[in-house]
Amino acid sequence: VVKEVDAKTVILKMGDKEITKAEVQEAVDDKLYEMHQTYANYYGTQIDTTSPEVIAEAQTQAIKALKQDMVLRAKAAELGFDQLTEEETAQAKEEAQSDLEFAKSMIQSSYLTEEQKALEGEELEKAIQEKLDEFGVTLEDYEKAAVDTIVDDKLREYAIKDVTVSDDQVKADYDSKVAADVGDVEDTAAIFVGHGDLHGKVGGKFRSVALFEFFLRHRPHGKLYNADGRSQDSLLSRQNYC
Repeated sequence: VVKEVDAKTVILKMGDKEITKAEVQEAVDDKLYEMHQTYANYYGTQIDTTSPEVIAEAQTQAIKALKQDMVLRAKAAELGFDQLTEEETAQAKEEAQSDLEFAKSMIQSSYLTEEQKALEGEELEKAIQEKLDEFGVTLEDYEKAAVDTIVDDKLREYAIKDVTVSDDQVKADYDSKVAADVGDVEDTAAIFVGHGDLHGKVGGKFRSVALFEFFLRHRPHGKLYNADGRSQDSLLSRQNYC
């Protein structure tokens, strides 16, 4: 009972929107997994997600992201951007269905046993659906993510409609980010715990199965996106990254 009460403790609140301790912890866990996968897939290096320094950084980033999302959702509602047109609603449903079909195809190719892959018709669909259920992947989650993306695009257009940026400003911003990234790598070198190569082609959309797993883990929350517009996620259980 104590654990249930503790998990429901409100940590962040804005208007009628509340975020509990359990939701914050989930966001921190997601951030730790994201950090693990980022270093493994892009730098060929693993990061110690049990390190107090890494956990503290994940907490800081996760809470910052939650606060930012609350502010953005409130502003979107204030401006009426959360009210979608019939065309936008149809677009969200189409994108969600496309994402779900892609997820199903990847599950069929990468997560079913050879015996299951040999199934046909309703039996194959049932095997795929059971795996989707196991990973908590639903069409409703994809629809929510697609809606959030449309709303975010509206907010972005609203925010930059009167903004002009020169080539010099773009270059200066790029150079500053490169310098910051180099500093981050140097500062966190002590928390690396080995290295490996998880790269590989998967369905022509992701460089590795792990990146597809990122897609399935974060797409329902509309958080991480690839260069091709699709988000990155994970099917792996959290204990697999520690």
